[in-house]
Amino acid sequence: MREPDNHTAWLDNCGYTWVRVDEHPGPFGAWHALTDDPGWDEAARRRPIICKWDNISDREWIGEASPDEAARAVQRVRKVMADR
Repeated sequence: MREPDNHTAWLDNCGYTWVRVDEHPGPFGAWHALTDDPGWDEAARRRPIICKWDNISDREWIGEASPDEAARAVQRVRKVMADR
């Protein structure tokens, strides 16, 4: 699978949402995991997990999130990054 476009969100088989936000890259890439899901441990919920596509491309993907879900995910990343 080629790397999806900026501002797209994808759901993996664990139920996690990953969103690409190029304007807020971390030291390891621009893919942000939305970590407010109860499945993530407390430390992960306090700080964003940011990866390169190469590090997450082998996940089992359910599919692309809807444009509305992707827009909400991008907004959440922007808020978290602004609050840092």
